[in-house]
Amino acid sequence: LITEVLESLTVKEQEVQDMEGRWYALRIRPYKTADNRINGVVITLQGIDAVKQTLEAVEGARSFAEAIVATVREPLLILDADLRVRTANQSFYTCFRTGREQTEGKLIHELRGRGWAGPALRELLEKVLPEKSIFQDFRIEISLPGVKKKLMLLNARRMAPSAGHPPMILLAMEEVTGKLNPP
Repeated sequence: LITEVLESLTVKEQEVQDMEGRWYALRIRPYKTADNRINGVVITLQGIDAVKQTLEAVEGARSFAEAIVATVREPLLILDADLRVRTANQSFYTCFRTGREQTEGKLIHELRGRGWAGPALRELLEKVLPEKSIFQDFRIEISLPGVKKKLMLLNARRMAPSAGHPPMILLAMEEVTGKLNPP
């Protein structure tokens, strides 16, 4: 690296780890004398062990949460404050016969099937973040083209902000078509 810096006169940076497992940001830059001649390099090491450990912990927590969401059999959506779908699990895509391209980034009332745009659901969802409210067992009937209507019970709650992400809404669904008495 030192040779590269001297030959190219560019700064080189990388993360390095010592024998005890601590992390550092290594920076090597050309050293210029007062008369503007290159006369070696300056090497700095900045300890970043705590930052690396925090990032690894956050990544581990994120992977853990993603694994749970992917494994759950019930359809799940994660919505932002504008009620735009940030992500959905495979159960949602299977249940509603849709895919990532037709779901992620869309407002909930734009999703495939009628029933998502009702004012009662929208009103409940709009209260979740600012009022830190939750709702459970909200009944909704979803109509999909070419498929019988699905009666769903919806549960929603606020997800606390984390790792630079604003608070979001976790919306879980359970299909109860034929399991409950009609509303």
